[in-house]
Amino acid sequence: MSNHSDHPFDSPIPDAIRRAIESPLRGNTGRFPQGQITPHDEGEIQFAIGVKDHKVCLDFGTPVKWMGMEPKQAMELAQALVKHARDAARGTGEVLSFSL
Repeated sequence: MSNHSDHPFDSPIPDAIRRAIESPLRGNTGRFPQGQITPHDEGEIQFAIGVKDHKVCLDFGTPVKWMGMEPKQAMELAQALVKHARDAARGTGEVLSFSL
């Protein structure tokens, strides 16, 4: 893997991505809409996905050790990652392909 930090995403980034990453819709919501997986489960988390310097960035808004999701949510995350990977590769000349 590439980069990571336990500090907020604070570098200069394009306005559209900044709006997504600085959205109040990040971090722990305090809700458990799908129940609790483990005794230490902190509940629902919302996060942003964006592109910075040809890298796909995920901002959870809080330290995260693990996350679980339903299959449909996993597919939506996969689709978002593929979309942002293509956006990140655009302009670099890199050709990306994806197959199942």
